[in-house]
Amino acid sequence: TGYLGSLILEQLLRTCPGVQRVYVLARDRRGRMAQQRIQHMLKTSELFACVRSTCPDALCKVHIKEGPPCYMWRVAAHIG
Repeated sequence: TGYLGSLILEQLLRTCPGVQRVYVLARDRRGRMAQQRIQHMLKTSELFACVRSTCPDALCKVHIKEGPPCYMWRVAAHIG
């Protein structure tokens, strides 16, 4: 949900139609669950406007994994 992560996610969804799944590692923050935060970002952020209008099915490729940033290596090992 950070700046760089959002840019990379948007570019993957917009320019790589062959990608079947994109896993996003996020954590709960400010009383909102990670799932809610990412879904809200995908639906409302201006950054994803092009993806929403040109290839809305790409948003279904995003799979959210909840956990702290230090948990990332475990998730990558599990899905890799």
